[in-house]
Amino acid sequence: MSLFGELIDNAALHGGARLSTLAAVVEQHLGYKRDWFAPLLGRLAVPDRELAQVGRLLPAGSELRVTVINTGGAGGLVALAQRAIQGLSIEAVESPLRDLDDLESNAARIVAAAAELPEGIEIYVELPYAPGWQTAVELIEAEGLLGRIRIDGGQAGQIASAEQVADQLSVLIEADLPFSAAGLDRAWPLASLLAAVDALIEGAEQHEAEDLLRAGDHDGIVATIGNWDTATHDRVRRRLRNISCRQVPDLVDDLVSVGLLAQPA
Repeated sequence: MSLFGELIDNAALHGGARLSTLAAVVEQHLGYKRDWFAPLLGRLAVPDRELAQVGRLLPAGSELRVTVINTGGAGGLVALAQRAIQGLSIEAVESPLRDLDDLESNAARIVAAAAELPEGIEIYVELPYAPGWQTAVELIEAEGLLGRIRIDGGQAGQIASAEQVADQLSVLIEADLPFSAAGLDRAWPLASLLAAVDALIEGAEQHEAEDLLRAGDHDGIVATIGNWDTATHDRVRRRLRNISCRQVPDLVDDLVSVGLLAQPA
């Protein structure tokens, strides 16, 4: 797998949208699939309440790969198991843990409900940085689910601290739990995340990952990633399965501008 192959999930619908916005996002996403960066594009993330409407907006004969944003907790996963919408290929689900007072029990409920979904659907459990999240990682890994962390701290324009991200990456990699990362709309948070993931796989200390996440040495990070071979790409992508991005073309342009991607002539 190439380093950026199908890495970028389109998260333009995170937070919900009006019908006019839904239609525009679906049209844009189908257009991205015809653009030069199509091989980098993963799925469209769609809130569960808007699945049916997105299906109706698809042109006849089209098929759309989607990640479902589960807003109903464990019950939402059970309900999703009964849904089939023409034109939509449900390949993944994002389900956040919301009970900050008891993340372990919340994770156990999500794990139990996830067993209702068809085989082959990837289930990403979002892990808030709150007491008990490490125990939740153990439950998720034991049942073959996947992790999810937020680089933006849950709000666009905000970036979680290097200490927080390094701590979560360290635990996820130590547990050998593949994961996705949300809120990566610019090149430098993504590049520094990739570099930190590889460093931790190679045995770096957490403080070394923190230094990479602060992205002080831009040229050094670009040079390091540019020298990775296919084995390193595969090793990193086995852990980091995908990222969520609200503005796909902007991120692609940013990656080109810093020298991490080359646009065909």
